[in-house]
Amino acid sequence: MERDNPGNILGVNTDNNLYDSSNVVANADGSMIERQQYIQEAIASNALGQAIVRKTVTFDDTDADVPLFTVTGDVAVKLVAVCGTNVASAGGANIGVDAGTVALIADTDCTALAAGEIWHDASPDASVELLSVMKEFILANGTDIVLDVQASKQVDSGVINFYCIWTPFSVNGKVVAAE
Repeated sequence: MERDNPGNILGVNTDNNLYDSSNVVANADGSMIERQQYIQEAIASNALGQAIVRKTVTFDDTDADVPLFTVTGDVAVKLVAVCGTNVASAGGANIGVDAGTVALIADTDCTALAAGEIWHDASPDASVELLSVMKEFILANGTDIVLDVQASKQVDSGVINFYCIWTPFSVNGKVVAAE
């Protein structure tokens, strides 16, 4: 067996390196290559902290619930929405979870959502808010987040940017914008 050298561990600019790194185990205190694997896995699993994901919704006579964020595993989330253009509506909406009637942001008359306002409770009315107004929730076992449009009503027009700040609890914990 060859000894470690820059030609087999660090690699050269070819597709024919001698060292097969596919079995390297992540180790924060290990060799240089084990530490590199540790960093790659930490970035891939978001173990380095919080992440933010955004979903923009443009309303056009929307009369059904709108999937906002797909959740995998167990996560902690904070939610907020910022109105991009005034919302016109014949009803209300809230942001909740698909596993029940838990409202993460309370029922709101959608006509109260004006451009530049922050929606975090039932009375959106400001363009500046303290971060402390954002409630934090724990979502278990892939509980997805949806915009719940009031039954038998519709949101006629407008644009809202939804933001989810999330932290994984489980190894597979992750939040992405719903399709």
